[in-house]
This record gives sequence, structure tokens and C-alpha cells, in this order.
Amino acid sequence: MKRGLVKFTFLGIGIFILLFLILFIPNGKSNPDTGVTNCTNLTIAGERYNLTNDIYNNQIADACINIFSPNVIFDCQGHYIFSIKNYSGVYVNASNVTVRNCNITMGSLGNANANGIYFNGLLNIVAN
Repeated sequence: MKRGLVKFTFLGIGIFILLFLILFIPNGKSNPDTGVTNCTNLTIAGERYNLTNDIYNNQIADACINIFSPNVIFDCQGHYIFSIKNYSGVYVNASNVTVRNCNITMGSLGNANANGIYFNGLLNIVAN
């Protein structure tokens, strides 16, 4: 009888350890994406940024979204970046950057100096 009890006890401990590992050990998924609500600098390498609302800003003195770190994903999620100022909606000066799902209108009266997205030095950059 003791032998069966020992096997049952070890089985119970094994199941407990397995459940603990499944429930409490990180699964390798990174932190949730970082939300962006206003014009800003995106400076964390390897981060995923999501635009969470439209940006209408006629007071900017530079590009609205500046990406200076490599391996960044910036997803506008279909939102708009708009300004009558003649600056870039998104300025990228880093490698391996993805900018996607953006609707960008910059500059008044179609000024050729206002860019929706400006890539400074193209290295592994994807825009769609």
C-alpha cells in the first residue's frame, strides 16, 4: 500500500509543478504594444507602437512622429495624422523600421516640401 501511495504522491507533485510552470512562467511574449496618442519621438529599439487615435496638430514645429531607433514597428491602425504645417507626418532615421496602415496629410495646398513619410537613409525599411 505504501508503494502505491508514494507513486500517487509523486504524480501529484509532478502535476502541480507542470501546472505551475504553465501558468506562472513567462511565455516569451513581449510586453503589450505601446500606445501613441500625440506627436512624439519613438525611441525604444525593437518596440511596437500603435496609434490609438487620429492626430490633428497645426502647432507642430517638426515632424509629428519621429522614429530614431532600429527595429521599430509603427502601426497607425487606419488613423489619420494631419497638419497644415509643412513637415513630415512620420520621419524615420533608423534601420529595419516598419510604418503601416497610416493616412497622412501634411502641409497646406499640397506643398511639395511636406512629406507624409520621410525616410532618411533607406536600410531595411518597409512602408505600406
